[in-house]
Amino acid sequence: MEYKYYIQEYAKKRVDNILPVPSDYSLKGNFGSNFISNFSELTELLKGIYKDVIKNPDAYKCDLYPLDQEPRGKQGIDNESNTSLDRIVKCLRTLCDCGELKGKKLKVNVTQFKKQIKKVKDYSAIMEKMKVFGFQFQETNDKNIIKNINNPNIIPTMKIYMNCWNDVLNDEYLKSEIKKNGYGCIAYYYDFYLFDYKVTANPRKLDELQAVKDDCYTWDKDKKNTYIKFYEYSKKYSAIHFTKGNYFIGKKRICTFYDCSGNFMKLKLKKLLNYMTEIEKLPENLQECFSEKASKCTRCGCLGNNPDTCSNKIIWNFNGKKYIGCSMGSFYFNNIKEKDIPLLFKLLEYEYKIK
Repeated sequence: MEYKYYIQEYAKKRVDNILPVPSDYSLKGNFGSNFISNFSELTELLKGIYKDVIKNPDAYKCDLYPLDQEPRGKQGIDNESNTSLDRIVKCLRTLCDCGELKGKKLKVNVTQFKKQIKKVKDYSAIMEKMKVFGFQFQETNDKNIIKNINNPNIIPTMKIYMNCWNDVLNDEYLKSEIKKNGYGCIAYYYDFYLFDYKVTANPRKLDELQAVKDDCYTWDKDKKNTYIKFYEYSKKYSAIHFTKGNYFIGKKRICTFYDCSGNFMKLKLKKLLNYMTEIEKLPENLQECFSEKASKCTRCGCLGNNPDTCSNKIIWNFNGKKYIGCSMGSFYFNNIKEKDIPLLFKLLEYEYKIK
């Protein structure tokens, strides 16, 4: 299918990134013997909704920015198109937050719902589309009874998922982890709108390696293998912890992986002069980002910095040539192999004095 709008590309990306639900994992509560299979069906329903957005974006009153319209950066039309998709799950969440489960039906407080749903732009179009996917609404007095005529298990399963999400920030274990490492330490924090099964899992018993594998689920085989091997190697360093494609020392991000751009991995390095001799020993495929492919200083005055004294400015010499770069945009490594991983961690050792 040829796409016309940004919203269609982002909806397709969401379809591709909805994870398969494991047949067995440790749940955070007693949700019934069939919950996992029911939750798998719920994720398929969400996948079907996003697929329908691809075919009928106007029916959901999404932001229809044409693909030939120039993006405006991180807060531009491409980002607006992506976040407008969030309204679908926000509608479902509002229903659940304002509703009480009665068997396999949801009894929604209409007054409360009408007050909260106003925060969701063009919600009526989304609610109308939900009927196509089996949601049936029956208003009686001040209550709205909701059920799913295609699959009665959808409503209670969705309610449990939303309850689990609401409990995330109240979980004592997660609160302590967030305090130490920031919100990004929750493996599923950014995938609420994809119905990530990990929201319903016991956070103390989540397999971090499985979360890593989930993170690169859509990648090609070679990049996936490198990503997993890089993670496994990082476990040698007690100071480094992993979260959703990023590596941190404390709350300081030192490394980021990219899955859908020309850049594959970024290391945050600033003290190159202290280990330039080691950089010069790197293989050619790792050296190139320290020369012509390095991000150059543009004197942008980022975050109000004086371009002449900016703390993000990096100056180094490589192969007899002087470079002035930016620590905010350096250093990107392309097509790294498993054999490169120890060399990259050696750079992190020099930069951050870790062992």
